[in-house]
Amino acid sequence: FFDLIHPDDRDRVFNQIQIALIAGTDYRSEFRLIYPDGQTRWMQDRGQPSFDPSQGQCLRGVMIDITERKRAEEALQSSEERFRLATSAVDGIVFEWNLHTGQVYRSEGLFQLIGVAVEDAAPTNQWWAERVHPDDFAQMSANAESMLAVDRYEGEYRVRHADGHWVDVWERGQMFRDQQGTLLRVVGFTADISSRKQTEAALSE
Repeated sequence: FFDLIHPDDRDRVFNQIQIALIAGTDYRSEFRLIYPDGQTRWMQDRGQPSFDPSQGQCLRGVMIDITERKRAEEALQSSEERFRLATSAVDGIVFEWNLHTGQVYRSEGLFQLIGVAVEDAAPTNQWWAERVHPDDFAQMSANAESMLAVDRYEGEYRVRHADGHWVDVWERGQMFRDQQGTLLRVVGFTADISSRKQTEAALSE
């Protein structure tokens, strides 16, 4: 059996089994098993030590193939890494607003955008709305019903920086609904376009 365990996992599994037998504690481990045809499968092994008069010290348990779960975990980790890299490349934030819970996720770019760390920002839409320029917020409120009726929206507005100045941003969002058409969440990004606005103002002058 130990010869079938992946060489990188073999010593660890052997030591875990020995500790369980000596200490009389439950044993649990995850490792790779190399099949005779060469394929590698992930296993979850768990057991309990016991003493059998005819056999001596025993470890009775079950081994389960968890290869598909491991592949799913690896795929999720890769997806999260791609998402992290993508958000770090955006000069702004990626956000997700869950209308069912009211919670809003914002990426780490929030500090670069308006000088507020993610952990210092309330995860609500109201927190962000209070930082939108009053004139722009009034316009957005007037168009809110039509914006929520479409599948995608975009627009420009100003949001207050932590030091008090206004940051020009461009926002684009995607609406996600259930089969009945009820809006469930909004996912999008808010990008800093202050430089572009300054250039446009200079050209206008």
